[in-house]
Amino acid sequence: MSNCRTFGLTFKEVLLIDSTTIRLFSDILKGVGRNPKEDGKKKGGLKVHMLIDAVQSVGRFIKITEAKVHDKNFLKSLELISHSMVVFDRAYNYYHQFALWTEKNIFFVTRLKKDAVYEI
Repeated sequence: MSNCRTFGLTFKEVLLIDSTTIRLFSDILKGVGRNPKEDGKKKGGLKVHMLIDAVQSVGRFIKITEAKVHDKNFLKSLELISHSMVVFDRAYNYYHQFALWTEKNIFFVTRLKKDAVYEI
């Protein structure tokens, strides 16, 4: 018998999360980015966040925000079912949300932040 933590574990759905920034409306929307262009102004734009069903290869939920909105805020908008597996990059690290998901048996995979403190 395996001593693996995932032995016998099955997922009801496997989901992917990512975003892209569309730079436009710089005079209307708040700027985004850490390194301003030559003129010292940040570009305005939209950020499109997407929840994708990895098995069916289709979008399940899309949210459009100002580009300045942090990626982790998208996680608050999601309604996931127990025994889902969600995969996303470290821009979505949001430990409070991770704790809520853990209570609901929602599993996730991401990379640690560089300054994360943890014990093994």
